[in-house]
Amino acid sequence: MASYYPMKCPYCLKKHTNATVRFNLTNATVISERDAKRAIDSYVDAEADSGGRDAQSANEWDDGAGDTQFIEGNADWDSDDDGGDFSGGGPDSRGADKRTAYSTGVRRKDLPTSGYFTFTELKEIFGMDNVKADLKTVLALPALTSEEYLGELLVGVTITLIEGDKEVEKLMRRRYCDCADDRRLSESSGSIPSYVILLMGSSDSGKTVFLSSLYHELSRKSKYCFPPSPDASRAIASLWLSVLSEGTEETDIEKITDDLFEDGILPFSTFSMTNEPLTMEVTIKFNRTGLINKALLYLRDVPGEFFTNRDRQEELVRITNQFPKFDGFMITFDPLTFDEGVFPTEDREKDRLQRKQVNQFRQVVIRSIAPTMTNNMISQPTAAIITKGDMFFNRHFVNVLKNKGISYAMPLMTTSQYQSFDKPYFDEVDFGARKVLSCLSENISELIGAHFCNAFFSMVSALSRNPVDMHIGDDGRRRVSTPTAINPWHVADPMLRLLMRLHIIPPLDETNARSAAGEPNDERMARTFRNRNIINDWGAKYCTGGSTVNLV
Repeated sequence: MASYYPMKCPYCLKKHTNATVRFNLTNATVISERDAKRAIDSYVDAEADSGGRDAQSANEWDDGAGDTQFIEGNADWDSDDDGGDFSGGGPDSRGADKRTAYSTGVRRKDLPTSGYFTFTELKEIFGMDNVKADLKTVLALPALTSEEYLGELLVGVTITLIEGDKEVEKLMRRRYCDCADDRRLSESSGSIPSYVILLMGSSDSGKTVFLSSLYHELSRKSKYCFPPSPDASRAIASLWLSVLSEGTEETDIEKITDDLFEDGILPFSTFSMTNEPLTMEVTIKFNRTGLINKALLYLRDVPGEFFTNRDRQEELVRITNQFPKFDGFMITFDPLTFDEGVFPTEDREKDRLQRKQVNQFRQVVIRSIAPTMTNNMISQPTAAIITKGDMFFNRHFVNVLKNKGISYAMPLMTTSQYQSFDKPYFDEVDFGARKVLSCLSENISELIGAHFCNAFFSMVSALSRNPVDMHIGDDGRRRVSTPTAINPWHVADPMLRLLMRLHIIPPLDETNARSAAGEPNDERMARTFRNRNIINDWGAKYCTGGSTVNLV
């Protein structure tokens, strides 16, 4: 039997079924017109009816062809209504009665032309015969859905009505959530699984710059081979991450990225929890089978002030009920906030305040976020990211870091731009980042260890591994002196591993593709066999085609 995926709203995280998604009458598109067989010009005034009908006639009207049609309720519908906030059993939460027209091909003139309605409400308003569902067959994976989503996916609604002397068919294909501002759901919602990731951290921890660099990387280098190989045909699979935009205008993240990479302008702090998320469609193709799978990925950015400014923390508390519903987290940590303060600036007071921010962030996680989770433990996959990694390669700090036990000999520092994406590679990255934190920030190590049971560590530089020169422009904005010097370092690592932990792509962080010098042939074959089993076992559960598909 066909089933579809939950339609997840990236703003309120509600999961919609066919019965709860809504359609907007305002943007209904005319798809066909033809001469109407019948038309209604006015209602029958029951009190003026010379036939002297009883009180029931107040709920009747004449369709112009000698047939009497029945309407529920007496009050007129306000055809100029702006749509408002519609929910519950009736189309208008402000008290207007539901209107039902049971005729075929005939429409009352006072029916609404705006507002958001479910499919059921549209049938009650316009008549069952005049509202038709546009359905799509989706064979959803049992591991990612439930019986609540059985049947074909509702992707659009067609309404037949009379306008003037024409019978008009109108189509609505945009679906909406019933949360604030009637947020539009992605066109891919329901057709592929959806995941919402929250990006958070203290103020000035590099979240927005990291997000713009990630966007830039995904736009520029949209294809990844697993394992990495110059010859794509020798890879197990190829991965594409394409950035989606619902509108024709540039999104906030597109504007920020253009400013940064074209003009060197660094972004302001995140200003709103409800800003437009970075929306990506993930596509993976397996070379052996030709199988293609997709997923919808949303990245949300929460203002750091919610964690570090006591005047703003009430805003975070207000939305803490969302935290258990996120599919994963990315947390950024700024080296300037580390306890040891090994990266001093000329402003000592600013240094002190920055180091205080990690403790404030920690307190918010402990008091506001962890209590919303089972056993105070955050079980969602979490990427703990050390940002501004270029600081660890700055020659001014080399000796200071060496005295703290951090040197270029560490695997994290020597990892090249060429990534492996297998267990040894990610273990080296994770070990290196944990080593940095154990030497420089016990607060962060303790926080992640105490409240995150599915976390891994990375280090990135959103601008470059090599330090870049910056200055304050005439407009007061921070700028990179030479934008062409921007070369993001390892910004895709935490995202790719998060995709593995979310079962969107194969768990290559559990495999070992590396061969040691002089490795015996039987050991190489055994290692290859283990890798194949890991990937195929994953494919049987999370890939279309089920257990009959061997991906490698």
